Amino acid sequence: MIKRICALACVTLAAAASQAAVIWYGGDFDGRNAAPNEINGLLNDARTYDDFILPAPATLSSVWSNNLMDTFTATTAQVEIRTGVSQGNGGTVVFSGTFAASVTATGRTGFGMNEMQVRVSGLNIALNEGNYYLSVTPVGNGAGRSFASSCAGANGVGMPLANGNSFVNSPDLVMFFESTSYLGPGNWDFSMGVETASGALDFFPTTLTPIRGNLVSGNLASLLASDNNRLVYRPGVVLSNQLAPVQYEVLGTAPQQTATTLRFRIESHASSSSISQKIEMYDYVAGAFVTIDTRNLTTTDNLIEAVISTNASRYIQAGTRQTRTRIEFRATGPTLGFPWESRVDLAMWRLNP
Repeated sequence: MIKRICALACVTLAAAASQAAVIWYGGDFDGRNAAPNEINGLLNDARTYDDFILPAPATLSSVWSNNLMDTFTATTAQVEIRTGVSQGNGGTVVFSGTFAASVTATGRTGFGMNEMQVRVSGLNIALNEGNYYLSVTPVGNGAGRSFASSCAGANGVGMPLANGNSFVNSPDLVMFFESTSYLGPGNWDFSMGVETASGALDFFPTTLTPIRGNLVSGNLASLLASDNNRLVYRPGVVLSNQLAPVQYEVLGTAPQQTATTLRFRIESHASSSSISQKIEMYDYVAGAFVTIDTRNLTTTDNLIEAVISTNASRYIQAGTRQTRTRIEFRATGPTLGFPWESRVDLAMWRLNP
């Protein structure tokens, strides 16, 4: 069992605001293609599904899809959320219904059609953590076409992005949860999103950049779950004792631009209790890394939570919502064995709106 340790970068904690925030968005239309997504248009029923992950229980308040439309018009949309979908398998419906929808232009176009965002708001869908499949399908008036816009993760939020795990279900097209790989080579994902009313929003590293050290085992995927699949490093050669012999950065994309608190959570240990771990987060306003926690590790896993509670939005890059954290390890005293090892089982951020 892991222990939990909390380190405050600033002693005054701001109360979390109760407001909605995007927890998953597949990304903007990439101009490649589109998949049928309409009810009561030229097709009676054709729905496109894409997958999203909730890393923690959440209550969904809004869902949407971005669709290329010609003369198709809609004022309502059919929403479905499923689990366990795969090729030829519709899985299990956990939520469905037809609701009033707002339809607004995104300003993007493709294949001679305008892209419209079809959004259903005012929902109260409580879901546990897990992997889900979403469809938001506009309901028309018997004419025109609507297609879900393809995307490849640009300006996306959450996980997964550009993984190609999407499906079309349409009796009209004789397609029963058919993988969208039928569109051609590459990963096909679609421009949909989920907004949550929950307070805390978790997000995970999408990039791991080694700086110094010798990799023993593990990779980026090792940091995404507390599952004893660890990222393990041994010390590398340094030219100065001012440099840590193990150092790497992780980058992620925050689900929104602003935060009252931003926490970096890391589950880690070392092969010796004489190994120090330092966590630094990048302040995009100051243009520099800021140390938010330094401590000697134990030889069993601890979950350490380092908290930015003042001006937390400075650590989220304007526009891209990128967040950077640098982690380093060094010996602070004699170790029983050499080379020593740093072992990290989980790294993630938690944002309070």
